[in-house]
Formats: sequence, C-alpha cells, structure tokens
Amino acid sequence: EICACLVGSEMCIRDRMCHVLRARILWTFTEAEKCALPHIWTGKKSRPMTNGLQSMPIMGEGRIQKALSGFYYVDTGSAVLTCRARGKFRKEGISPLVGDRVEVRELGNGEGFVEAILPRKNAFSRPAVANIDQLVIIASGAIPVTDPFLIDRMTAIADGKEGCGCVICINKCDLDAGDCLYDTYTAAGFPTLRVSAETGEGMD
Repeated sequence: EICACLVGSEMCIRDRMCHVLRARILWTFTEAEKCALPHIWTGKKSRPMTNGLQSMPIMGEGRIQKALSGFYYVDTGSAVLTCRARGKFRKEGISPLVGDRVEVRELGNGEGFVEAILPRKNAFSRPAVANIDQLVIIASGAIPVTDPFLIDRMTAIADGKEGCGCVICINKCDLDAGDCLYDTYTAAGFPTLRVSAETGEGMD
C-alpha cells in the first residue's frame, strides 16, 4: 500500500511538472505560431491544438463527367473534383455512372468522395451512362453500310428509357445519301438527319 501511494504521488508530480513546462513553452509563442506548430499538444496525445476550430468537410452536388479506373470526375459548377466512391456502393451492388447527379464531400486539393447518388431519370448499361436526354445514333450508307438491326436494337433500348429521345444521324451522305435508311426511320417516326463530316453538309 505504501509503495502504491508513493508511485501515485510520483506520477502526479511528474504530470504536474509536464503541464507547467508545456504551458511555459506555449506562452513563448504567438497565437499564429501556435497554429503553425503541429507537434505542440494540448495534453491529449491524439489531438493537436486547433484553437477550437475543427476543419469540417464541404458537402456539395455535381454531375459525373468521366469515370476512369475507379476515379470519378465530378463537375460541381465551380470546379471538377477527382473523387472516389464510398465503399457502401460496392456492398449494395451500385456503381456511379457518367451523367449521375451526386452528392460529394470535398476533401481539398481538388479531391473528394461520392457520398450519394441522386435519383436517376434513366440509365444504360452499354455504354454505362445515366440521365440521358437524347440519344443520337450515328449510321452510314457507305463504307461500311450500317446494319439496320443495330439501329433497331438501340432505338428499342432508348424507347424503354424514360425521358430519352432518339435521333438517327446518317453520316457520309457525300458518298451515299442513305435513302433506304432515311426512308425507313423517317416512316417509323424518328427524327432522321443526313450529314457529311467530310464536307460539312447538313451540319447546320
């Protein structure tokens, strides 16, 4: 019992001396210098001095412009953030898509986290995109001639998506006017254009 009391008293004295020494060290610095010293502690080993100010993450919304190798490039209107998605999406079997409106948590230095995916108007698997307003299908009547089956497949997929219009664009009309394709899809009620990327015909 005596040994325990002595040890306890010694620990109290040592802690008090450390506290006084730390107070004297901090007293020699200005408030600005204290903020610039990451290794001056307030007494708790896990918490550096912050002058009572905690850096809070900035939450915002934006649209995913590009997805590449697990990174999502989110346009917030004022900047494009390079973001990772939260692990909860993987657990739920959900993946953010290009075109998604998302909530992001900004971490600084142009980086952030995708925190939530806002409700989608529509989504496609190939290509993996979301919230498409209009799908433009590029076809050709020459070199090579586009198989109408491919156009039919894409128009059928688009027709099943809410809020997604479909336009048929027949390119290379300087080589072949694509009359067969034009007549077929105009008769089916699809807006159909004939253009030439080479000569600029129909681009207006």
